[in-house]
Amino acid sequence: MRIRRGDGEVIVCDYNATANFVPGRHLSILRDVTSLTRAGYDVDAHESPSGALEAITRKAPSLVLSDIVMPDLDGFELAERIRGLDADIPVLFMSGYVDADRLAEISSGGQTIDMVAKPFTSVELLKRVAAALRRD
Repeated sequence: MRIRRGDGEVIVCDYNATANFVPGRHLSILRDVTSLTRAGYDVDAHESPSGALEAITRKAPSLVLSDIVMPDLDGFELAERIRGLDADIPVLFMSGYVDADRLAEISSGGQTIDMVAKPFTSVELLKRVAAALRRD
């Protein structure tokens, strides 16, 4: 199933995607969504993988930025489902928890998969997003 891809559209999937900044968290997702928006990306944030997948079926994004550890469906499973919809959509994981073997396994499917480790700066995130889009 090929889906028309939007230019500069990023879907963010983090179960705290719409939460306000909580002191002590590694990441303020609102800060990063704001950074992406200011850099010219059209950002669509979802708190659940099912919401992100539904958005992808309507119009494929240029990139999916996803946490790995989420209830119900983890980021690796989300990437596999995205591959089933359109293997050309790159996925950039953001997480403090890395399963290197699982990351290598899912990356072997031809889909662009990368990871930015928490904590990270907005500058680092923007560089990784740009790199993932160049490889696409």
